[in-house]
Amino acid sequence: MLAGGVATAAALALGYPPVIVAATPLVGVSSLLCAVWTTFADFLQAFQRVRVTATVGTIAGLVVTVVSVTVAWAGGGAVALAASYITGPLITSVGLGYLVAGRLATPVRMQWNTSEFRRLLTDSRSLALQLGLNALRDRGEQLLEPRFLGIEAFGFFAAGMMPLDRLEAIPDSLNTSYFTSIARSHGGRGSPDRARHDVRQLLVASLAACLAASFTMSAFAPLIARLLFRGGAGMAEFVMMVTVWALPLAALSGSMASVLQATGHHRQAARAGIVSTLVGSGSSLALIALIG
Repeated sequence: MLAGGVATAAALALGYPPVIVAATPLVGVSSLLCAVWTTFADFLQAFQRVRVTATVGTIAGLVVTVVSVTVAWAGGGAVALAASYITGPLITSVGLGYLVAGRLATPVRMQWNTSEFRRLLTDSRSLALQLGLNALRDRGEQLLEPRFLGIEAFGFFAAGMMPLDRLEAIPDSLNTSYFTSIARSHGGRGSPDRARHDVRQLLVASLAACLAASFTMSAFAPLIARLLFRGGAGMAEFVMMVTVWALPLAALSGSMASVLQATGHHRQAARAGIVSTLVGSGSSLALIALIG
């Protein structure tokens, strides 16, 4: 709510056109619903209800795709399109909330607890800093790269990065599936020895799946580039074929970060993520500035 309010006030203060001022609070509503459904999803995943969580998310994704495409095709405009994107998190919140209430057999109520908020914020400060730096890196690169590369070259670069962005759902899904079993094996009455089997399985499965995806994407990159672009396909193809090999590395780093978090080592995982973000962002911008 705070973020949505600040964004709307900023849009008004900076004198943006009315269409942007009207769309901004709608995005804030969507963010608020995302806070609700991710909480419900975490609860269900903690009880290893991964399949039902994924099913609800898939249905919501299909609905928001159909609604947003229909609105765009009908010429609804930017505000109507922003409103259409609320359908996804709304359906997910209602669906997962129904499942949570069924499991708890009691109504879900909101509770204001300042001391608990303070404890949660204190415990999560390392992860919050890491996620904040990641967001700044992504936005900063989007701001600076067009200046270094030129807007046309940046367009081909952004398109070439899309397959990698989409394929990162593979390691993310595997990490989600294994997270609770590793945490359960390690914590409570479990032991590190019992968790090792799940950790080994996660690393092997994630690496194998991502290597297969990278090989497949490399083979189809020329065809995809030609379908996307009439001119400049060679540049987009090159970016696809190079960047997709970051996927196996992302699988390993993501799996190890997930294992550290599942075994209670949040701060160590966050520190490693912060260092990699700072070093990686500096290296990326330096290389782009030097050799394009």
